[in-house]
Amino acid sequence: MGPTNWHLGRWEEKRQDSVGVKALAKSGTDIRDRGGYIDALCSEVDGFVTSDKQLVGTGPSKRINERFFTKVLTPEQVAEELGV
Repeated sequence: MGPTNWHLGRWEEKRQDSVGVKALAKSGTDIRDRGGYIDALCSEVDGFVTSDKQLVGTGPSKRINERFFTKVLTPEQVAEELGV
């Protein structure tokens, strides 16, 4: 598969993930945070830190964290993990 096909495949994958995250998050989620999370997910990082309650609130984060590898975390959760 050439670079163009790989690139198009990644865009389709990203679009599908975006639809999934939007469905799992609360309505009103900041599109910048949602887009940032999708970028983190596509980059296969362990976690995405945000304070957007529609994305990191108890319900949305539980649903997202159960479905995707990249976990949604609050700054407080990261500080606690680091022992700060």
